[in-house]
Amino acid sequence: MSETPPERFEITPLETKRLLLRPVQAGDAPDVFDYARRPEVSKFLPWEPHKNEAESLRWLTEEIPSKVDKGDLIYAVELKEDGKVIGVFDLHMDAENHKAELGYSLSPDFHREGYGTEASEAMIRHAFTVLGLHRIEAGCDVSNEPSWRLMERLGMKYEGTRRQDHYFKEKYRDSKYYGLLKSDWEAGRA
Repeated sequence: MSETPPERFEITPLETKRLLLRPVQAGDAPDVFDYARRPEVSKFLPWEPHKNEAESLRWLTEEIPSKVDKGDLIYAVELKEDGKVIGVFDLHMDAENHKAELGYSLSPDFHREGYGTEASEAMIRHAFTVLGLHRIEAGCDVSNEPSWRLMERLGMKYEGTRRQDHYFKEKYRDSKYYGLLKSDWEAGRA
């Protein structure tokens, strides 16, 4: 790679046919609470269901900005048709190694409609074409089939299972890991 990506990236709004991916805002709290309160959303995530809208607001205004300050790119996923926020997707940046880890949470009301794929594809395209990254990776609990199926739809290659690699909700768990190189992504588009 001839040019090293910067250590800090700007959160540039991204647009798809049905979605606007943009920085999170305090005003997103009602929509975020609408889905983050549901146990099935956080089943495989390191947080518990939000108890009230104030908890969602604190997450949006305190926790997410601290991650952004460390260089992560975190996007609210908004429906263009009505402005409703249906998820939060992120790229956990590792600029030194020219890569990022893709993460996502999406309202169950919008599962199986292609929104996760659409948002993730926009972020991957941005990572490779604008940010100059070499690799995108992602991992999930082995029991989270919808998540690893999404990674496969994105063209990510299964790279292995780490046995009991994280202690999560009072239990050691295995994780499946996937990766996508820029060259693979370019070949898939050709």
